[in-house]
Amino acid sequence: MPNFVASQNRAKIASVKSNMRTLQVGIETFGIDYTRYPATYKEFKDEAIAKGYWKDLKNPITSKLDEGLDLTHTLTPADTDDKFQPGSLNKPNGSGLASSSQMVGGTVVYCGGDISDASSLTRYAIYGTTFSECCSITKLNILKEKGKVFYITNN
Repeated sequence: MPNFVASQNRAKIASVKSNMRTLQVGIETFGIDYTRYPATYKEFKDEAIAKGYWKDLKNPITSKLDEGLDLTHTLTPADTDDKFQPGSLNKPNGSGLASSSQMVGGTVVYCGGDISDASSLTRYAIYGTTFSECCSITKLNILKEKGKVFYITNN
């Protein structure tokens, strides 16, 4: 049975990575349309729906539509899970910090620039979250590969 469980977990992680790449294609499309990248996940989603290039992302852990989250600061490949906690994650509707019900593994997390700093809107990063049976719902694990944070960026 352990091989079956490990295979299921690898498939879920592959699905999170696929969602991250799907989001990247949309973010790049936004960048072409606006000559900058979105400041928030909400800004991106609203514009992508309006322009017809939004793609729903299914969370492989919950099997529900992934609402995505915004990260208030970028991470580096050497960062640890403690930088990826509720105080750092914002709701996709822009109304404050993420609630514990939004803090689930399998979620994509967008880190855009600061709308008040135009130069910061030239870069972005996309992260994924994983799951762990040992951690509470308010502690996410950053998706890692070979011990380093796995993320997609244009920078």
